[in-house]
Amino acid sequence: MRIGYRVVLACLLVLASLGGAALDCKVWLPLLPQDFDDMLGDEALVYQAGLSKPKAACVARREYISPKSLRKATIMILQGENSESWGYYDIERLLVVGKVPNVTWESVSGYKILLHMWVESQSYPARNYMVFSPKEGFFLRLDLESPGEQPAVAKQEMLRLGELLPLAKFAAECAKIR
Repeated sequence: MRIGYRVVLACLLVLASLGGAALDCKVWLPLLPQDFDDMLGDEALVYQAGLSKPKAACVARREYISPKSLRKATIMILQGENSESWGYYDIERLLVVGKVPNVTWESVSGYKILLHMWVESQSYPARNYMVFSPKEGFFLRLDLESPGEQPAVAKQEMLRLGELLPLAKFAAECAKIR
């Protein structure tokens, strides 16, 4: 009987810790703008990014769509290193930047960001993204998808959109967290 109680208690502790991580990401919701450039935002979401990991990561995310064009964007803030998204960022940062012409380090609002410019293929629409990580374990990512355009947008347009991101506020909030 004691073993049964221990199992139930352990399950409750695991679920509580996962819920706590999701609550932590709610602090990022005010940083996700309601609208972005000419795109209208939908409801912001918070969810777990690494349920199979002992220290689960969480994500705050909002998607945007332009009523005038087919352009779509997503702004995502990830907290915690234990997720597939963080692993992809590390791999690109360490292995790809400088070796592939469409992945570069750029400066936006005085911050260093990773910029990846994709071109359209038969399987995927043209899309670009930029990633800003002011502190280990935290990153803000902007994905932009523009079906029918090659590349999705010019590099200068992507950098202009980066200027609209709350990079300074995000960096300041990350600095407050231990």
